[in-house]
Amino acid sequence: MFEESFEQLVKHKAKRMAEATSWKEQAAELGIKGDNELRAFKVGGWDAMIFDMAQSLNFVTYARRDFRKRLINKWEKEDM
Repeated sequence: MFEESFEQLVKHKAKRMAEATSWKEQAAELGIKGDNELRAFKVGGWDAMIFDMAQSLNFVTYARRDFRKRLINKWEKEDM
């Protein structure tokens, strides 16, 4: 139950991040231009966001690398 709730919470945040124009502007300011580089920048932001949310809520299990990787892979399959 907690896992599903946490996943829903971070997915909503990830969607907002992916749809925001500011992340592309930030990437451009850092010299990130190619599709692969933009993807890595977006995925890195999602990874950090999941980790930070899990730590701030004291859900240490959800901060683990394998959990974060599973969520990100799932979102990419959903074309987020």
